[in-house]
Amino acid sequence: MISRAAILAIIVVVAAIYTNYGYFHDSETYHANRRIKKLAEYDSYALQGRLAFEKGGANSVELEQALRYYSWAKDGYEGLLGPEDEKVFKTEKSLLLITVKDNARRVSRLKELADRAENALGFENIVTLDIMNTLAIEIDDKNGQDKRAQNEAKSILERCLKGQERVYEYEHEDMMMTVMNLGNIYFAKREHEKALEFYMRALKGQQATLGKTHTSSLTSMMNIANVLNDGIQDFAQAETYYKGALEGFESQLGRHHRFTLVTAANYKNCLTKLVDIPALKELERRFPSIADERPYNKQIIH
Repeated sequence: MISRAAILAIIVVVAAIYTNYGYFHDSETYHANRRIKKLAEYDSYALQGRLAFEKGGANSVELEQALRYYSWAKDGYEGLLGPEDEKVFKTEKSLLLITVKDNARRVSRLKELADRAENALGFENIVTLDIMNTLAIEIDDKNGQDKRAQNEAKSILERCLKGQERVYEYEHEDMMMTVMNLGNIYFAKREHEKALEFYMRALKGQQATLGKTHTSSLTSMMNIANVLNDGIQDFAQAETYYKGALEGFESQLGRHHRFTLVTAANYKNCLTKLVDIPALKELERRFPSIADERPYNKQIIH
């Protein structure tokens, strides 16, 4: 027969087990909740950094704010998630674009970052593909003088697009950005029909995914107008796309935003070729700053 003392001892042990289980269970819950809160805090820093960067342009105050927020986010992510997490690589890319001004150094750093991301995350990872896309944009020679750079950028973008087509089940905005960037390269190479094909695909996907008035959709509209105006020389069709892009940018971003003004300047060039004097005068009345603008500005963004 078990003695009373032994029974009491068993009760004490069982009680201790339940007490400790409750402690550890509560402790795990506490740490899990704390981790979630910290991650939300660092995500907020990254978002504030992106907003400041997009708003800032060449504004040094806004860029300093973006740098500060991104730095806080990266330090937090590294401490919480480790140095090879997606969020760390993504934030590091944003910091690099702010801090490294020289194009050659920026390309070198992006290549190193892309290699590290591919080794840690794999190539068919959305962050790796995003970094590769950015690398291609930086490599691409905007003036069309360096054919080797253009071909290298094109090769990277084509590889990115194949990866994105396997990763995404629909026309994702990142994939459409890659399509648009390929269109930009074909435009620079003066392969206008091919550029138009890619711009049209980008526009269709962006309108379906993001909506007709999203700035990415409007940018594709302007790119289509540019290739029709400058390359294919279908000025009537170009006017239709310029008009739609201009109305969209003015509505979404305001009359004085850089994207709106660049679109207006390009539209002016098209109207000049059409010799549509009344429309040209009305455009210059609405946008006085484009009156002395040199004809034809290239694409506003990649």
